[in-house]
Amino acid sequence: MKNIFIISSVLFSITLLSWLLFVFFVKDPKEIEEKPSPISEIQEKEEPKETSSPFQIFSDFPILSPLLSEDGSSIFGYHKETSTLYSLNVESGEKKVLQDTQLTNPLIALWAKDPRISILKTSPQKNAEYFLVDSNSQTTTPLPSNITYLNWDNLSEKIIFIQRKKPEEILFSTAKPDGSEPKELLTITEKGRISLIPVPQSPAIAYWPQSANTKISPLFHINLSSGTKTEIFSGRYGGDYLYSPDGEKILLSWSPEKNSSKLTLALLNKYGGQYKDLGLPTLVSKCAWGKNTVHIYCAVPTGIPQTAVMPDDYLNGKVSTVDSLWKINVETGKKERVVELSDIKETFDVTNIFIDASEQFLYFTNKSTNILYKVKLP
Repeated sequence: MKNIFIISSVLFSITLLSWLLFVFFVKDPKEIEEKPSPISEIQEKEEPKETSSPFQIFSDFPILSPLLSEDGSSIFGYHKETSTLYSLNVESGEKKVLQDTQLTNPLIALWAKDPRISILKTSPQKNAEYFLVDSNSQTTTPLPSNITYLNWDNLSEKIIFIQRKKPEEILFSTAKPDGSEPKELLTITEKGRISLIPVPQSPAIAYWPQSANTKISPLFHINLSSGTKTEIFSGRYGGDYLYSPDGEKILLSWSPEKNSSKLTLALLNKYGGQYKDLGLPTLVSKCAWGKNTVHIYCAVPTGIPQTAVMPDDYLNGKVSTVDSLWKINVETGKKERVVELSDIKETFDVTNIFIDASEQFLYFTNKSTNILYKVKLP
């Protein structure tokens, strides 16, 4: 019995010694100190995954009148507060100062074919409201103070400007970009303001009375060579127009009911015919043409008060909109969302909308902040 006890004690001592040697000299102490958490604990500790927004901020400053370069590599625009001219690389977002104009309170930029040259409208200063900004030569030239409004011709060789000789008369003239060598074209009778743009792929400019709910806005062309005027479309109430890049099609937004908040979008051919309702309640200022002129991309307003009068209250800043984004085939009428409603977590009042050269991205500024956003197209 005594021998059994001794043998047992020896075996126990050997076992204990072996265990101690294993713990202190063989097994990694970290394996003892760090016990893996149960699966349930890991699941509880996992952070919820953040869903990335489809709306990417592209400019870190408020940008005025952004423009995509013809080669699609850069976006040009003025700083809304400092009037500094910038270019932003489309791929990297890197911004470059092109010119500090030393002007204040910029309102709108009108771009030449070379966007390093533009005309900037500001509040009155230096005895002018319009300034020719040439970042190639780093010059800022004030234009004549009697110019009421202007735009470029298609080749950016001349400007077309208007002057109001009498309250009910508007004189159209052409001049060099700096306002020199003016040449009169024709005089029209029009009491209110007008919109004025070059007609794509044409030696003409288009004008129409500024959109107003209770006023018909017919569309006219003026031939820059002969100075003759032609009515293209007899107009609609609250009419506003947007030409396709090839000049073959025209978008029209208008007000189907007087003194109401209703809007509708339609399509015309370049002669003002073949009217086609697209069934979209929006403004052409919230639309952009795709590169093939088959698709348009539009921001569609929601939440407009029924008491609002459109487009007047929007143009006058009395109401803002909360917009959703759509892609529309103008030939088939097919509509699809660019961004699903469930993915829109912010509110946007879309303006300055345009599409990149590859038609892969949509850009716009939020009217309340002038910040430029980028959205991947479906």
